[in-house]
Amino acid sequence: MKQRKIAISLAVVGAIAAPFVTGAWKMTPMQSGQVPLTGWEKQHRASYLKETNNCETLKDRIDQLGQSPVNQSSVIKGLQEIDKQMAWFREYEKQKAITQALDALYDCQKAQLEFQRGWVYDWVPDKFKYLLFNLVAAIAGFVSVFALTYLLSALVRRYWHWLNT
Repeated sequence: MKQRKIAISLAVVGAIAAPFVTGAWKMTPMQSGQVPLTGWEKQHRASYLKETNNCETLKDRIDQLGQSPVNQSSVIKGLQEIDKQMAWFREYEKQKAITQALDALYDCQKAQLEFQRGWVYDWVPDKFKYLLFNLVAAIAGFVSVFALTYLLSALVRRYWHWLNT
């Protein structure tokens, strides 16, 4: 009876300490879910969509960048060789501008969709998983300390008995 009381007492302490020892108390398991837009976010998206005319100005910008040729007619004859060497750089800059415009268009269309739905798809903390991880850690701590207490006390008793014989 005394051994069981000691084992249970130590196991309770082990169960309390287990989430702290394993780090389960500071875990933040996440799940993806729908988060409603706040008033400020709705207002921000509405002003952005108004500013871009529902993304039409960005589409026009991409059309302009895609159709504009690299201007070589204004180059002086003496600088034509340098111009040939720099043509790759101008093309790179043009592609960079198109990529940035496409990114802006993607962001605009994403904001438009979120504004229409009224929510965003985001990661939110999962309280159930958090409690489950901590409960599993506590149960594992209780069982392991309880078993070790029984095992160690039995081993100590046998060893003590062996020493006295």
